[in-house]
Amino acid sequence: MKFSTYIAALAALALTACSNEDNEIFDQSAPDRLEQYKKDYADILTADGGLWSMEYFSNADEPGYVFVMKFDENGSVQISANHKWIGGEFKQETSLWKMIADNGPVLSFNSYNNLFHIFSDPANIVGPDAPTGEEGDINETGYGHEGDYEFQVMEVSEDGKTVRLLGKKRLYDIFLSRLDPSTDVQDYLDKSVKAADFLSPYFDYVNLIAEDGEEFVMTDFGSAIPSIYPRLGDPVEQTRSGNGIFSISGFRFMNPLEVPRAKGGTEITLQSFSFQPDGSLLSADGKKIVGPYPVDVFIEPTLDYTWNIDLESVSGSFADKFKSLTDGIKDAYPTRSLESVYFGHEVLDGEVVPALYVKISGAKAAVYYISYDSSLADDVKFSVVGLNSQASTFEKKTKALSDFANSLAGVSYVLTSGSVMAPEKIDIKEKANEANSMVVVVN
Repeated sequence: MKFSTYIAALAALALTACSNEDNEIFDQSAPDRLEQYKKDYADILTADGGLWSMEYFSNADEPGYVFVMKFDENGSVQISANHKWIGGEFKQETSLWKMIADNGPVLSFNSYNNLFHIFSDPANIVGPDAPTGEEGDINETGYGHEGDYEFQVMEVSEDGKTVRLLGKKRLYDIFLSRLDPSTDVQDYLDKSVKAADFLSPYFDYVNLIAEDGEEFVMTDFGSAIPSIYPRLGDPVEQTRSGNGIFSISGFRFMNPLEVPRAKGGTEITLQSFSFQPDGSLLSADGKKIVGPYPVDVFIEPTLDYTWNIDLESVSGSFADKFKSLTDGIKDAYPTRSLESVYFGHEVLDGEVVPALYVKISGAKAAVYYISYDSSLADDVKFSVVGLNSQASTFEKKTKALSDFANSLAGVSYVLTSGSVMAPEKIDIKEKANEANSMVVVVN
């Protein structure tokens, strides 16, 4: 039997049906029809092992939470969770469920479950993760997380593998997805909790690309409460935020989120994104979420991280440049050696400026202040514009350092990464000759 959207009106019982079996139901009285739907939905929940994943939202200010529920025909439900409000560890607890009649078929979790009903309990929210007030808890108004524990059954997919519920009080969409009975529940929840781990801790934003190619910046994505604004727009006036949920299949906003375009016109609407083989996320209508672009994070004016050159990765003319540097250091300082070379940023005269660092063992780093060519969109080219006192001291002993820095300058480089979401390792190749290359790693 195919069940489609249920419109909650008991008097009319306006249930959409599209099969002969459904038509037979309408030959019954309204109470009998309601009882039949209650039984049919209960049978769906307990069929094929009765194991389901639930994507649950309690309010518009928190991310969603993933539960695993095993519905039994005897009216019991085993609920599994490992969300932060129970200590962030895997727990299971069995309670009761029932399909009841209340403006139509309603799934009720009708006995208290410590893992689940904590979100509908009006008690204060306490603990290290709670929003803090004067007393260290979220409020004293008796609302708690404001979540639901009873849900109208709104829609069952034709294959019976997805159920859309509607919170009875808060009217939030809650989704159930059927799981194979052999699913390792603890492993499933562990992967759900870690679903956002593909994001880099170094970079605080990702890129969202609309169907027509317009780009948007998405910050705080890892929190599941991201903020989005058009890259060429106004990040103050045009930023929109919404809460969502990560699962092993992707990311979904609790409600469709509308974000303005840079130049006005029709807003883009964001809802559900699925993980792709390359790690990106894609919506059904072609919107794509990818990580920061390698060029952007490499030249970003930040003091939060640097880019270390993997000395074992240099090839082509780069290998010759590094050999000349290593030999020059050895000639000038027989007891010292080249320790590392990295790109980053320094504070100079109150401004954050890009820099190339050459670290010789037993000494402070020699710093060459550089300037990136801002006219390039996808390439990187820099020039040396100054040096610190340590570099000046070294140059009195050998020209190897300045020769090395200047040999890297004035050349266009193409930057790529093997990770579309977390470009923490970047391949740098000379644009004119890709045989000249090296790898830099964020640190």
